[in-house]
Amino acid sequence: MLGATITISIAELSSTRTGIEEIQKAIAECDIIPSERLLRLGLKVKWEIGEAGIGGGWKAGDVRDETSLRLDPSSLSIDDILSLATRDHAAHLTRHHAAPLIANRTPLIEPTLEATESRPLIVRIPIPSQKRPVGLKVSVSPYTGLLEIEDEGAKFSAGSGGDERGNRTRQATHGVNAGLTQLGEALRRLVIAVSKIVNPINVNLTI
Repeated sequence: MLGATITISIAELSSTRTGIEEIQKAIAECDIIPSERLLRLGLKVKWEIGEAGIGGGWKAGDVRDETSLRLDPSSLSIDDILSLATRDHAAHLTRHHAAPLIANRTPLIEPTLEATESRPLIVRIPIPSQKRPVGLKVSVSPYTGLLEIEDEGAKFSAGSGGDERGNRTRQATHGVNAGLTQLGEALRRLVIAVSKIVNPINVNLTI
């Protein structure tokens, strides 16, 4: 999932000792071998980046620090591990795509960052000449690992260019994921095209 391999095994947890463990440690230091030792087992996660998950400084074969998953051993499940890992990976890749957009702002591309329950991190690009505050939303899917571009305004204008807007957005998304178009250039073209569809007369955009 999302260009990484997650290996889950049962191992002894290396966490802060309990009171009993501290006593046993003290006994052991007095050259007395305790007859019993509390064995604390839990799930150990190894998170290795694959070819499809590289980006943002990650290379294939890199092993991520499992502590970034913020796992709760008391309520742990495979679904929790996969969900946390894929969302964290998707947010990292989204930040990787957002960095050049934020560093090279233009009058057309003025991104802001936000998050929702379905997407851990979203880059939002406002569209000028809109009656309602809508824009383009860019994020990496935590399920497929692919970049996704969504036009918030397409659903509000199904009878006045919504279909055309949806088609343009899908084409732009495919072009970026296939490596045919740079994300910044694809977004610039989309903003111009959508603005013309919404307000075809006297569209004046500074490029």
